[in-house]
Amino acid sequence: PGTYQENVRITKSVRLVGSSQELVRIQLIEHGGVTLDIQADRPIQVYLADITLENKGFLNSTGIRFTGDSYAIIERLTVTGYENGIRIRNLSSVLSAVTASRNVTGIIVERGTVLIRDSIITDNREGIAAWLVSREGQDYLTVERSLLSGNVGIALLLIGGIFGGPAATLAENRIVKNLGGVYLGYDRDYNWTQLLFTRFRQPEPGPRVITVYKNQIMENLIYGLALVDREKCPEIKEIRGDPGLLLLQVSPGGTAFIGMENEIRANGKADLCPPDYPWPPGFRKP
Repeated sequence: PGTYQENVRITKSVRLVGSSQELVRIQLIEHGGVTLDIQADRPIQVYLADITLENKGFLNSTGIRFTGDSYAIIERLTVTGYENGIRIRNLSSVLSAVTASRNVTGIIVERGTVLIRDSIITDNREGIAAWLVSREGQDYLTVERSLLSGNVGIALLLIGGIFGGPAATLAENRIVKNLGGVYLGYDRDYNWTQLLFTRFRQPEPGPRVITVYKNQIMENLIYGLALVDREKCPEIKEIRGDPGLLLLQVSPGGTAFIGMENEIRANGKADLCPPDYPWPPGFRKP
């Protein structure tokens, strides 16, 4: 037990387990710092559990950063007060019973197969931001049985699926009382895609596939579930204020949804946007 003020760099397989989140705290010590920095140029396994990471006001901060060829399991861990709570850019990560609160962005996913389950993502500016754009098409995000609430921007932003195929599964989550619920950014810009796949002499891929079932997406201030479309869903600019994101729009037919038994209702501006998109029956109001 105790409070430790240090930045820790991990480059080999390790188990770091505290006695409890309440009794073990690791605090950031400098601007631009990373409290737990896991870097691997060869495969390693990392297990983190029963710890709280907190930032007391340092700028440009990250709680946990995974990069390289690591496989990570995080359980019963709290990260709070950072610019980036947990930043994932490795091979595979499982986050279970994690709390990310009062960060600028709770969890950022930039690479890998990532499972977030039984977690609490609350009171951040942005809850989860996933950018799944690897050429290999091996990035995949699953979020299940988690609470995303009170985030003052978007609860879950998913950009990616450029190369088609399965991209994400959202299952049995409560996504409630955020400014924006689930926002799906562009899988590909037509002109950019033609240039990319012509250069690499590859056929244009099929649609990305997103599975959404048994979620409650309710009482978000603007949209419940929206595709980033600056003409039909212009409020995305008000939420995120990122003009670059507006270049990544969703084109008709670029996304294939699989969904059932979702409860999407009582969202302020609209439950679904664009309203004329061919949403499957499982996305409609019960």
